[in-house]
Order: sequence, then structure tokens, then C-alpha cells
Amino acid sequence: MHNLRPAAHIHWAVEIDGVVILNEEDGSSVKLAYPQAAIWDFITRGESMEQITGKIAVIAAMAPAAAERLVTRTRAELLQRGFLSPEGTHG
Repeated sequence: MHNLRPAAHIHWAVEIDGVVILNEEDGSSVKLAYPQAAIWDFITRGESMEQITGKIAVIAAMAPAAAERLVTRTRAELLQRGFLSPEGTHG
């Protein structure tokens, strides 16, 4: 799976109970609670799917397979909504 990064038109703020992400292009936003907020944080740091999955399993006290499903689903949703883009694109 390719690495993702925040799209060029995305801004975010860390709050005490999660992360708020704003799409400057269309005005849409999403608030991620933990552990999804941690997934966003790890993606913005350029960590691999494997690194993120391992950390989420520990942070959220999840079985590795459940953590992998959560990371995969969260990444796919954020990509589909335009908050993330594949590395190397100008999206």
C-alpha cells in the first residue's frame, strides 16, 4: 500500500479529545477521536502502514488484526474524502 500524506489544501488542529481536519477547498471537516486521531498523527509523520498498525494495536489495546482493519478503514475514508493524497501527487 502506498504512503499517504495530507492533501495540499488540508489544515488540522490537535484538540484535547482528538484532531479536527479542515478541507480548505470545499469547506468540509472531520473531527477524529482517538484512536483514529493517532492514526492521522502517524500518517502526517510519514509512518508506514505496518508501523501505524503496530502502534495502534498497543495504544488501543487491540488485537493486531483488529488494529489493521481500523487503520485500513480510517486511511481509506480519509483518502476518499480528500483529506489524504498519495505521496508524490499534488492533491
